[in-house]
Amino acid sequence: MTLTTGTALAQLISLLCAPLLTRLYLPADMGVLATMNAVVAVLAVISTGQYEQALMLPADEREALGVARVARCMVVLSCVLLLLVVQVAGPPLAARMGLAAEQQFWVYIVPFLVGWLGLERILVRLHTRSQRFRPLAWAQVIQQAGSSTGKIGLGLMGHGVAGLLVGTAVGHLMRWTTLALTWRQEPRTAPKPLPVAALWALARRYRRFPLWASGAGVVQALAEHLPVLLFTALYKPAVVGQFALAYTILRLPATLVGMNVNHVFLERLVRTRNDQPTRARLAADVYVRMLGLGVLLLPVMTFYGDSLFPWVFGAAWDVAGQYARWLSVWLLFVFAAIPLRSVYLALEYQAEGLWWNVGLLLALAVAIIAGHGWGAEPLGVIALCALAGVVSNWLFAARMLFLAGVRFWDVLQDSFVVCVAGFGGHLAIYGLLRWWDLV
Repeated sequence: MTLTTGTALAQLISLLCAPLLTRLYLPADMGVLATMNAVVAVLAVISTGQYEQALMLPADEREALGVARVARCMVVLSCVLLLLVVQVAGPPLAARMGLAAEQQFWVYIVPFLVGWLGLERILVRLHTRSQRFRPLAWAQVIQQAGSSTGKIGLGLMGHGVAGLLVGTAVGHLMRWTTLALTWRQEPRTAPKPLPVAALWALARRYRRFPLWASGAGVVQALAEHLPVLLFTALYKPAVVGQFALAYTILRLPATLVGMNVNHVFLERLVRTRNDQPTRARLAADVYVRMLGLGVLLLPVMTFYGDSLFPWVFGAAWDVAGQYARWLSVWLLFVFAAIPLRSVYLALEYQAEGLWWNVGLLLALAVAIIAGHGWGAEPLGVIALCALAGVVSNWLFAARMLFLAGVRFWDVLQDSFVVCVAGFGGHLAIYGLLRWWDLV
């Protein structure tokens, strides 16, 4: 509940500030920020070598802190390598991100953001290991408050892309500082640091994390940021900004509800993993409930997104509302399938889960690249992407439910009934409002 509350408050601050930010900054500015955030998020996964994932394993506190030191060394090495890459290939990278010629020096902020995010990931694991959840929750709130305040202040002063990038950096710096200070305040006797030879031994002992877990981490990060990265490669920053706003707003239910339901479902699934009838009933129940909740919420954007987005975020964002109409259908099935990711964890089908994630990414990539190759407009590409997302995520859900013991026909029948009932109700209301000339 502590972490959920912190996440909810942080997302609420972001949501409340979004209408003001969209009136202070242009879609092209938001597109550059979305690209920068996507690149940094993917690189941050690699920066630690995923050694922070091993922090929960050692029983000895001294060894755990040694693993944290190994992860910090990986972050420093990653930042140095990124600085060299930016020094050599900075201008073309900056141009690809949408930065104008006079703004290209801002590409140097990428290594520092990656470093801060990497250090944040390590501190989050250290706090989790010691069950200090309140600082984690406050750090999220402080980051979002600091970032939003900085962006609004710099936007009122007339700064464009610079205001967004500096505000983002301020937010990450404040979160890292909060976590670092609260970690140091923990009342404990600090164990003596391990020697360098022992750190090398720890790096070799947990080498499967950089060798294998890094790939899974990158796939997970790409699952969230691949559409933005592909749109950056194919379209102008203004299109990326419109898409990123719609995509971010519609993913909020997945962040606030889906991930927390996933934690509870995993715990219950582990307890019932040897009871096939109970396990199947639990899995089918959570999928139908999530699909039903999604059908209540997301089709609002399907029918009214083109009207709601300009009203809430400003007239410049009417295209984002058109994108939201298609994205809502796709993200409905993403939302419903989030808890089912626990199935391959609880039943130890991790390899199949990884390949499914790769398949989901490939489906989206093929849809976006093929749509662009056929000469479709961005809206048509998003429609094709939504179709691929619906089919691939439904097939993923059907496979996970089958592993849990649910028959394929039952999955098909329940999905059809819920979707027809939900979309049918929204369609009837939309028809009445159109008849009364209210929309």
